[in-house]
Amino acid sequence: MDNLEKKEMRYWENKYSYESIVFPPSYRIFERDRFLLQELRKDLQNKVLIEIGCLFPFEVITILNPSKYKYTYVGIDVARDALRAAKNYVLDGMFVRCSATQLPFRDESFDVLLSLGVIHHLPGGSDNVWQLSKVLRSGGLFALTEAVERRTLSVLAKLRGDSSSPHEDRLKPQKLLRACGDSGRIVHFLKNNSVVLGVFSSLIDFFPILQESEAYLRIITAIDQFTIRTIGRNLSLFDGGAYFIIFRKM
Repeated sequence: MDNLEKKEMRYWENKYSYESIVFPPSYRIFERDRFLLQELRKDLQNKVLIEIGCLFPFEVITILNPSKYKYTYVGIDVARDALRAAKNYVLDGMFVRCSATQLPFRDESFDVLLSLGVIHHLPGGSDNVWQLSKVLRSGGLFALTEAVERRTLSVLAKLRGDSSSPHEDRLKPQKLLRACGDSGRIVHFLKNNSVVLGVFSSLIDFFPILQESEAYLRIITAIDQFTIRTIGRNLSLFDGGAYFIIFRKM
């Protein structure tokens, strides 16, 4: 493990303690379900899924429960306390503390690989996609969501006071798509998180009750998609700042 990876491990260990685990905003779980995870749920039974950088696996607990969908779950992360807490919620899951750049598994060990906003934390960013896909069996699915490089996202993050890990760096959109296409056949691709969604989701910070309203989440998601497909085609300011991709390893 190199110095950067050790620094990354210390960052996440300090960021999450056993007592500090809290669920993320509901809009984040909602969008990940709608744009990515519902595609996976169609064919999970009897499969083996690995989630890299799982931390405390909120999405798995709430909408991708292994007991309900009859699959085997393996979560890996560098944060010890997050994994310790996760074991109390995903009782039939397996958890391994390790770096995503040094997976202790044989090639072609899994049917599905899930990465929710993790790749941009890894040294080399998009260059890790091919290496990670090696643990997938032929025909296996690699499902990921990532924030891509866009100036407005950086501005919003600073306004919200978001902190960064040592490797925090949004990915170049075309390089990420190319890495996925070179590693398999892309079968699912959607954008979201225009600057408009950033504004609407920020309102949740001031009016927490909105977080409990599925109607509000559906409305702001619809507005976001409309913005990306119309104005965003000609003005990059209004294009999607997050990508949801699934590719099948060939």
